[in-house]
Amino acid sequence: MIPVALQQLYYTSCEEGLSGHAGFQFAAVSEGVSPALMRHVEALSAYDPPRSLAYPRTPEELAACPQNLGFAPGAQGDVVFRAVYVGRDFSERFGNYFVHALAGPDLRAELAGALPIELWGAPMWRATPDAGSRLAPLAGVERGPLDRRGVAGFVARHGHGAGLAGLLTAAARAQSSGRSVLLVERGAEEAAHWIAAACYLLPREVAESLSFATFQRRPSPGRLHICATLDETVREAGTVVADMALYDFVAGRFADRDGHPLARLLVRIGMERAEEAWRTAATFAVTRPAAGDWDAWHPLVAAATPAEVRFEPEELAALAGWLRASAAALGAARTEAIGRRLLDHAELADAHLWAVAEAARTAGATAVADAATVRVLGRELRAVVALGLGPRPAYRLPAVGGGVRGPLAEQCAAAMDRAAPGVRLAVALWAEHYGVPVDPAVLRRCGTALGERLDAVPADLAEKAVARLAPVHAGLAAHLVAAAGRRRPEVMTALAGRAGKLLELRGLEEYPLLRELNLVRRARERRDETLDCLRRILPLRPDPSLDQALLDEVRPGGDWSLAETIAIVDALQRKTMRAPDRVVVRLAADALRRPVSSDSLEDHFKLTYRLSRTEWWTQLPAPVRGDGERLLDLNNRLNGPLDAESVREIMGREPGYTAAARVLFQLTGAPGLVVRATEARYVVRILQAGRGGAYEALIRHLDGRGGGRPDDRLLAQVAGLLIARRGTPDALRGRRDRVLGAAVKRWPMPELERLGAVLDGIDPESRKALAGLMSRHGRPARGERLGARLLHLVGRLLGSGPRKGPAGGA
Repeated sequence: MIPVALQQLYYTSCEEGLSGHAGFQFAAVSEGVSPALMRHVEALSAYDPPRSLAYPRTPEELAACPQNLGFAPGAQGDVVFRAVYVGRDFSERFGNYFVHALAGPDLRAELAGALPIELWGAPMWRATPDAGSRLAPLAGVERGPLDRRGVAGFVARHGHGAGLAGLLTAAARAQSSGRSVLLVERGAEEAAHWIAAACYLLPREVAESLSFATFQRRPSPGRLHICATLDETVREAGTVVADMALYDFVAGRFADRDGHPLARLLVRIGMERAEEAWRTAATFAVTRPAAGDWDAWHPLVAAATPAEVRFEPEELAALAGWLRASAAALGAARTEAIGRRLLDHAELADAHLWAVAEAARTAGATAVADAATVRVLGRELRAVVALGLGPRPAYRLPAVGGGVRGPLAEQCAAAMDRAAPGVRLAVALWAEHYGVPVDPAVLRRCGTALGERLDAVPADLAEKAVARLAPVHAGLAAHLVAAAGRRRPEVMTALAGRAGKLLELRGLEEYPLLRELNLVRRARERRDETLDCLRRILPLRPDPSLDQALLDEVRPGGDWSLAETIAIVDALQRKTMRAPDRVVVRLAADALRRPVSSDSLEDHFKLTYRLSRTEWWTQLPAPVRGDGERLLDLNNRLNGPLDAESVREIMGREPGYTAAARVLFQLTGAPGLVVRATEARYVVRILQAGRGGAYEALIRHLDGRGGGRPDDRLLAQVAGLLIARRGTPDALRGRRDRVLGAAVKRWPMPELERLGAVLDGIDPESRKALAGLMSRHGRPARGERLGARLLHLVGRLLGSGPRKGPAGGA
């Protein structure tokens, strides 16, 4: 029981009362009740029973008449009353009712926490007057059976409980707009439950001022905030008032089913927790909003909502936006309190969490900012792990403090443990973006794993990781360095592919072995860069000298060209490269053993000459050195004075020439010797050995020398050309024939006979060729000339020849 001191009033139809005549009047009141208050109570409490119950025949039918519990504040004081139908009055006429009213200047304070609607069914209410006309003030108020849990159960069981948010909205608006709510139910008790539900969800000061009536047969708009009636009376003509907000919980007709978003949130919060939510919300307000400004109250109540209450999606967005916009005004303490409550809601989306984090950072609520940041970034990290793809971070952080770095570093370590290489790299990149530290040793292991399973990692992910994370690059390089000790060819292949391109993103300055393998590969692919690659390889080695293994690796087949060998020898002589003697000797010997052609003679000779001037010459194998000495000797002789004796000496050595010497002879010796030879047999041998070059030189030399008496050298050269005529290159045959034809036509016959004699001594077949030439050019042979002379002499002896003296006469 609540101790109070409330004025009481009884109103009914009686034979004797305060009015001094029979009829409806106040039967008794407490001392001090004013006439104005009495008029106020009389107007509020008028009762008209439902038509079906106006004439009850039994006590049960009388008890079924709806009670009207009403409350209304007023200038004369606040009034709460109960009106019940009692049937017959003192004159036995139906239509009598009894009103028991309580009044006081501040009824809410007198009730000491009880809401007016909670007086429904209270045992203090009277239905019959006491003796006398004076009532003592009521000493105590007892609540009736309505409470938050019971009313919540009623709503949950009701078929039209979804209309509560609309009813709540309409009740709140009725206080500011004046538009009354018309509540329809099957009975007054059900109506009382709905009114109680609205009161339990409204803030206490609003609920305490909410005027209502649990039953009015003819409700009128504007007097009370909520007027309840029965479904049977609402069907009577004129009962439904157009300018009242209808909430018919029998037929399920509602002026606004959904109601305000705050009303829906309050319904989800529930009647048992709504009062605490309102109280907490008030502490979050920088400036307390007006009671009817539900748009302003909504984010405050949402911030105070218990964690287990589900938010609507738009509520979360609105709340997060409000907090971010209001953080500076709210200050650190309020923002932290709101933020912590919001973090308890598991359904907060990433964008909402981020808004909380930003608001907390703005307000200086570091702990909440860190907690929200860790949560939202933790979600993003889990998405990176689940997808196994390169991260696309959605947020940009200011400097990350230890409150964020520590927890996220732990999450990263857990995510990377035993994960696939691609997932590890994705997590590492994610951590790098947000400045979350990852153990460099772990990143190096990521690089090693990348090297082991490169094909299993997307190309763009691998490129980003190696380019941005130095330890990953180091791990990949270390993996290849270790593999190179066992599988150098495979590592070189890897360096030529994806692995090499990845490592080039940060360079290989710290990995001399990998740089060496890259240069070896380059030297294999680009022969013109071989020497440069060797020069760059040697400083990378602990022992910067050229060894056989490196030469074999650069040229697996050992096919070092003469030019490359010369370049290496030159570099060794200039001390820009070092190599053991055995390596140089083997390299040079292999190069000099290769077949020599006109194209390679110059390099072959150059290498031979340069080696002959070094200490390596005596270390060459004897056959190689011997061939070289013969080549050098021939070159010296060819470059010395060439006379008949020297030609004979050179040609005497010709059968023993090496391949290189023969080529040298063909290219440089033969053309010079053939024009100096004085013996036909040497001319022939020179032409046969010297080939095209010798023929060209001899024909050019003889061209224009066919007239006059030939000397022995010219005779020998023409004879040699005739003998070796069949070896003449096709391009020179025409010029050869002109030179020989000129000699046949212009030389005196004795010289031609001498030429024939020379041919007879060397190649009789060539004598026939000379005869053919002479015949073609009108030069008879020797036998033909003798026959002509004999015929001339015989003719003279026989008188056939011409005679001297005059013809006829003695």
